[in-house]
Amino acid sequence: MYVADPVDCIPAVQTGGHQGAGACAGNYFNWAGGNDGHCGCLADASTDCSDVALQVSNSNTNIYSIDTPAAETSVATSAWQLHVVPETCTNMLGHMKTVLLPEVSAGGGATLSWSTSPTPDNITGNLTLSSLAQGSWATSEIQTMPYPFKIIHDAACTAAPVLQLPLHTDIETSLSLNGLTLLTARESTAGEIGRAHV
Repeated sequence: MYVADPVDCIPAVQTGGHQGAGACAGNYFNWAGGNDGHCGCLADASTDCSDVALQVSNSNTNIYSIDTPAAETSVATSAWQLHVVPETCTNMLGHMKTVLLPEVSAGGGATLSWSTSPTPDNITGNLTLSSLAQGSWATSEIQTMPYPFKIIHDAACTAAPVLQLPLHTDIETSLSLNGLTLLTARESTAGEIGRAHV
């Protein structure tokens, strides 16, 4: 089978492709993306393609594994964020706590970073990293920034919403699209295993 995208190899690997059921075994396959786009599979499910000793270096072909996720349970949680803030930033010294607050419009273009409501009105679309003064609990702004995640709904709220990432984003591990790794934080090496999720 010859395809333009390794994800398109998955149905053939799972069904055996033109060779029929049982022709492919296991969850590993290879794809000649640097050549003719040919999909290849294993006849023996016990072969562990993650074992480097079993891999053959080929600049035109990559090895992929199909990961079938286990049963899942969805849980709604608050979004914790880790902010790495140098002590040299304005308003960092001499304060007891650092908090992340929604920026709220006070009218006339003025904004406030504090609201007693957990769901404040008139939010601006920004967050403020603020420090709380000891004793008075007065807030001092350290930095204002866009929300790191922005979910955009269509006019009728019927289509799937779109996730936007307003902040500059550095990928520390990898970034995948439909189970196919698009970016990694390091250069790929010959024989490296990619992940294709179904």
